[in-house]
Amino acid sequence: TAIATGMSPYASYLDAPYSVDGYKPENYGRKYSGWMSLREALTNSVNIISVKLLLDIGFDPVIKMAQNMGIKSKLLPTYSLALGASEVNLLELTNAYATLAAGGIYREAHGIRRITNGRGEVLYDTQIKSRRVVDQDSV
Repeated sequence: TAIATGMSPYASYLDAPYSVDGYKPENYGRKYSGWMSLREALTNSVNIISVKLLLDIGFDPVIKMAQNMGIKSKLLPTYSLALGASEVNLLELTNAYATLAAGGIYREAHGIRRITNGRGEVLYDTQIKSRRVVDQDSV
């Protein structure tokens, strides 16, 4: 979402102890790395920077992007949203990753594509609808 809203992956954030409204996210191992780029921070799952980035982008754009990519479960606008605190099922997560793999095109996952009878007549045919939800440059 940050990249899609125009942020550079090379923008810098400070990885250091952080608190917002009493919420104090922590990195794995409780270690801090100082200034780093978004690319480096997201590659290394730096929680502090993920929360700061969420606050800069806003809850609504992040939730909307997740929904556009196939997340249907309720996502709460909380600071821990940046860390994956909202519960989603495996199919939703697969849809979201598949959207990135498809260059930003969302196609809802499905289990059955077509059902035919013994005479070869089509009884059911999935109508797979595709739509671009992330621009190619952001992907």
